[in-house]
Formats: sequence, structure tokens, C-alpha cells
Amino acid sequence: MGVKILMKIIFLMILIIIITSCVDENSNDFVEETIVEALLIVDEPIQNIRISKTIPILDTFTFESSAIKDANAFIYNENGDTFELIYDTELFNYKAINQSYLVEENQKYYLKIFYNGDTITGNTLTPRTYKWIQKAPDVIQFPKDSLTLSEVIKISWENPGSFNFYHIVVKCLDTLNYGAYLTPSTDELNRRISLIRDDEFYFNNSTNHGLSPLNEGSIIWTTFKWYGLQEVTIYNPDFNWFRWLGQYFQSEYNDILSTVEGKRARGVFGSAAAIRDTSFLLKNIQ
Repeated sequence: MGVKILMKIIFLMILIIIITSCVDENSNDFVEETIVEALLIVDEPIQNIRISKTIPILDTFTFESSAIKDANAFIYNENGDTFELIYDTELFNYKAINQSYLVEENQKYYLKIFYNGDTITGNTLTPRTYKWIQKAPDVIQFPKDSLTLSEVIKISWENPGSFNFYHIVVKCLDTLNYGAYLTPSTDELNRRISLIRDDEFYFNNSTNHGLSPLNEGSIIWTTFKWYGLQEVTIYNPDFNWFRWLGQYFQSEYNDILSTVEGKRARGVFGSAAAIRDTSFLLKNIQ
């Protein structure tokens, strides 16, 4: 065996040892933590409570594999009502057994989770409800031509008189069908708005998120990802949810902003009041 070949083999063996040592070291340092994402929405049932766990960086992430399925979780309020949460095997999250109960406004709620020897707690004060002042039109053709890209549609809503930094969500409710919502109906399919960008990751999520410090806003061209039926939701979050949302926009987590307490837990227990409406976005070119 030549000297050069022998040196290459020795180099590869050393490299493999180094890589293996690093992987083993990182694996041994991993400590599982519990992640809580719980948002109560006024006038809606208690649902979509996500209790999950961190997984090693080398494992493949899925919602099902990260979900904690055997936690004992409860939500209760100042009136003495207690709501036991059960795991939903289809959505991989928790909901109250009593789905007929609707979250009340201006009410203090408490969260308690028992899992893996740890007790996780949190609390939130739900905001007050409010109403639309000016909704978006039922049908929007926007832009009508290439000269009206700056056209703006205004919407506004009441000021509920609490923490006022609104979370605005615009979601396409049907990314497949388009003509089914027309009069008369057709079999025309929906399509993406490709004037903005054209990457799969962006359009796979059918929602757009934004923040507004005012109780009014504008629906502009970049609000939409798809044509067709749209749902506009305005959330008035409590401070707990607002802090968590800020981390979402920054794509960076900070333990200081966690609003649940537990030995190996982090996350949010917050609440919001919400108003919703729908509009249909017509294609500019049929």
C-alpha cells in the first residue's frame, strides 16, 4: 500500500472519530423540555392547546412525533369552573371535554399541566370583545389593472379599551376551487398571486400575518397569497400572547418572554378577543 493512500486512510479515520465524538457529545447534552402553546379566544370553545416536547436535532421533526399525548391538563377560572383537556389524535393537540362552554371576556383563566413529574402553570386575563366599524367589501378585484397597484381598501374596528396591538391574519380558505364561488358557478381552479414571489415555502402556508398599533388598517395587494375566498381575522391579544407573537415575527426565542412556569417548560398561555369576516378576491385576468 502506498504512503499517500495510507495517509488518506488515517486522515479519514481521524475525521470519522472527531465527527462521531461531536455527535455523541451533542446527543448526551440534550435535555427534553415541554413546550406549551395555548391561546384562549373569547366566545369560542377551549381548543387548539398544543403541548409538545423538544426533540434531538438529528431526529426528524413531525407534529405527531413532538406531541405529548399523555399529559394531564386542566383550565379553570375565577368562577370555580374547571375544564379537563383531552388529546385530539387527528390534530395532535388538546381541547376541553366540554366543547359547549365558550371562553368569557374579561375573565381570569388558569392553566395547570401535570407531565413527567413536572407541574406547569400559567394565567391570562381575557380581553373584552369588540365589533367591526368598516368591513372589507364582499368582492374585491384588486388590482383592477396595472395602473392601480397602489389602490387601498380601508377596514376599521372598535377600540376595546385594553392592550391595543392587533394581530391581523388573512387566510385563503380554499386554494383549490375558484369558480365554485362565482355566480353562475364554473369549474375554474384557483391560482396563486405570483406577482409578489414564486417559492413553494411561501405559498404552502395559506395565511399572511401582520401587526397593527391602530384599530384600522389597509388591505393592499401584498396582503394576499391566493385569489378566491379570503378570511380576515383581527385578534386583540393579551400581553402574554403579544410577547410570544413578537418572537414568531423575529424567528428567535427568548426564555425571558415565556409566560408558563415549570422546571423544564417554556411557552405561552394567553388569550385574545377576535372578529372575523370574509371577502372574495377576483382574478385580475380571468
